[in-house]
Amino acid sequence: MSCNFNKVVLMGRLTRDPEMHSIPSGTNVTEIGLAINTTYHVGDEKRTETCFIDCNVFGRRAEVINDNFRTGRPILIEGRLIFNEWEKDDGTKGRKHRVRIESFEFLDAKDDEERQAAAQAHAEDVEEDYDSLIDA
Repeated sequence: MSCNFNKVVLMGRLTRDPEMHSIPSGTNVTEIGLAINTTYHVGDEKRTETCFIDCNVFGRRAEVINDNFRTGRPILIEGRLIFNEWEKDDGTKGRKHRVRIESFEFLDAKDDEERQAAAQAHAEDVEEDYDSLIDA
């Protein structure tokens, strides 16, 4: 039996505007940064600790996040932790954990249109994933 489980659920605010680009296959990828605050007490003193997390998202969800989110806007994401390694310009290796977003929710949507856009993007990406499995 395998004892592996990789699921991340975070709620925070964007630390910067989303940055979208395309990979060689033509798929859109959007990169975002999240800030998640945790408040705790030490004696009578209230303290806040902030955790900064980089995230990325692919396909239609990448387009929806890029079009609808800006710095400071709250978001709820669900995804999985990934580990990236690359060679830097100086020849050293770069390493970083980030979250690959699989679904998200608008937390301050002004109307149902934004929520529907997120749901539609999720449905389209799931359909694309299924189609690629069938074609393989």
